[in-house]
Amino acid sequence: MTLIVDRPFQVGGRVKFDAFYGEVTSMGLRSVRMITLDNHVVTIPNNKFLTEAVASANHGRLDMLIPVEFFISSAQDIAIARRIVEECITSNRYVFLGRPWCVVTSQILSEVATVRLVAKAYVLDVKYEAEYATTLTERVLAAFREKHIALPGEPG
Repeated sequence: MTLIVDRPFQVGGRVKFDAFYGEVTSMGLRSVRMITLDNHVVTIPNNKFLTEAVASANHGRLDMLIPVEFFISSAQDIAIARRIVEECITSNRYVFLGRPWCVVTSQILSEVATVRLVAKAYVLDVKYEAEYATTLTERVLAAFREKHIALPGEPG
């Protein structure tokens, strides 16, 4: 009853529950079924939703925000790297440009000073999540090489 009244997610929604992430395929009286990105069917008893948190990424909408991280050496030109990521987002065939997108930059201080760039954009349909992340990563890394943007630990 809690799932029916509260509706924390719905069929078609992408959810993260415990160690599992995937699309909700059915909601029954006793359990919820989801299929993970690697095609595993996971059945979760409904009573788990009373005591544990569940995160819904799209709440049943087709479009969904997908963050993709990139790391560069802190000695690199961050403005050029950011522009590369922005151009790769806006030219990606899976991106829904009708929703806001951005690139968030932060510094990570550890053994090697690193800059993290997070591309945050909405995909047209959640079924393109993996394709979007793959094509974006391939294009950004190729452009980084072309513009001689060094990754952490690389000479440059």
